[in-house]
Amino acid sequence: MTTDLKLAVAYARVSTKEQERTGHTLPVQSKNMEEYAKNKGLKIVKEFVVAESASKRDRKYYQEMWKFLGQHKEIKHIIFEEIDRFTRNDKDKVDLVDKINQEGYIAHFVLEKLILDKETSPNDIFLFDILVAKAKNYSAALSQKVKKGQLGKLEKGGYPGGYPPFGYKKVKGDLFPEEPYASCVKKAFEIYAQQHVSLRRLAQMLNEMGFRTRADKKITKKFIHAVLNNPIYTGIILWNKNTFRGYHQPLIDKNCFNQVQEWLNRKNCPYWTRHNFTYRGLLRCGECGCAITGETHKGFVYYHCSFYRGCSQHKYTREETIEEQVLEMLKSLSLGERVAGIVKEKIIAKKEEEEGFKRMRIEDLKQQYQRMIDWIDRLYDDKMAGLIDEEMYRRKSQDYLRRKEEIAAALESYNNGELNTFELSLDVLDLANRAAEIYKRRTPEEKRLLLKILLLNASLKDKKVDFTLRNPFNYIVEYKKSENWSGWWDLNPRPHAPHACALSLLRHTPKLLVEF
Repeated sequence: MTTDLKLAVAYARVSTKEQERTGHTLPVQSKNMEEYAKNKGLKIVKEFVVAESASKRDRKYYQEMWKFLGQHKEIKHIIFEEIDRFTRNDKDKVDLVDKINQEGYIAHFVLEKLILDKETSPNDIFLFDILVAKAKNYSAALSQKVKKGQLGKLEKGGYPGGYPPFGYKKVKGDLFPEEPYASCVKKAFEIYAQQHVSLRRLAQMLNEMGFRTRADKKITKKFIHAVLNNPIYTGIILWNKNTFRGYHQPLIDKNCFNQVQEWLNRKNCPYWTRHNFTYRGLLRCGECGCAITGETHKGFVYYHCSFYRGCSQHKYTREETIEEQVLEMLKSLSLGERVAGIVKEKIIAKKEEEEGFKRMRIEDLKQQYQRMIDWIDRLYDDKMAGLIDEEMYRRKSQDYLRRKEEIAAALESYNNGELNTFELSLDVLDLANRAAEIYKRRTPEEKRLLLKILLLNASLKDKKVDFTLRNPFNYIVEYKKSENWSGWWDLNPRPHAPHACALSLLRHTPKLLVEF
């Protein structure tokens, strides 16, 4: 073998950024390669010191080395400390052999004392193949071992590893809230659950509040969408399409997360618009069913059919005309202080009757939860004593954990008042009684949200607005006429019962509409 060209590059690699920061093996690799180059009469003109896995096929820094060699054709020698610092996949092995045979490169592996060039013997090529296969097998075995360790930690409620999600920091492998990012996450969920703004508008609002990413960059629509979709903020860890309950501190409750998911996954998402017309997206044409759109003329807002289906409704309706009709509808929901007071007293009396049942139910759930913990502990003891095999342990433990999660969810519902329809009934009555008063003092965006809560659909035809109230607000009008309020707050599963309709409505109602 001849080595007329004495210029070389050296490639030192560690697998993780943590190893790179701590200097793990890098100084040793550099020293070994420098001594080897000196003994072989080679001059290292550039050293590539990187932190990346050798198992991946697309390796950024490894490709940068080949790009550098392509720009400096006079350099033909490449020095690696050992083969598993070079690669742990077959693709890189084949590519290296091709470059040696076609372009005349010479690869040096210091610890194996192996040199590959065009004249390398078949025995050395065979040895090279074996050593690459060994490195590949080591990587696969290590990966399996790491995954088992991660699964074991997840089953105990720990974080499996990796970069912590936005809003958390890692302390000795566990997640803890990190400010101000945790506050940013809480505010994002709160605004989106209550105000139902577009993601672009939400990102803008967070930026205006002074929040930034860890890299001190502005929050984007894509970034905040990923945050809102991550269940880890409720204490749930998603790993390989499986969910585990973590013992880290949740930043938001499960109800808020579910509200956000429902709003994110609905068909008609809000979009960014320059004009903030009050009735945008609320009205349909009473003749053809097309959307009613708004526009401004000489400082006034007018609404008209979008005319997509050859509609004859070509008249424009002033916003003030629509607002007068809306206020009349909202006033029809008001019960008056006397009637509202009577109904509230009956609801409160019924509530006190149900409190005893709720306390008993919570105590029973706590006992069931503790029973599941005891069963899981006993199951683990049986496994360690060899009384059951690994398969039975995994199957039974997953069943107990699932039941434990269901009990925990039921407890959380009771403790958060999700099943307390009495408060919901009071909120429905309060909102209905003061809807007109609230509406007059709110922004166009807040007015639009209030109408979405109250109305199932609304149409405009011949400058007249036709309203259909949602449950239970339509029943308020009916009960108001009959003045018979018995059973309106009843917990029986009827379509007009508050727990069947008001729950889904009022959990989306921001406090700024209810608290006045």
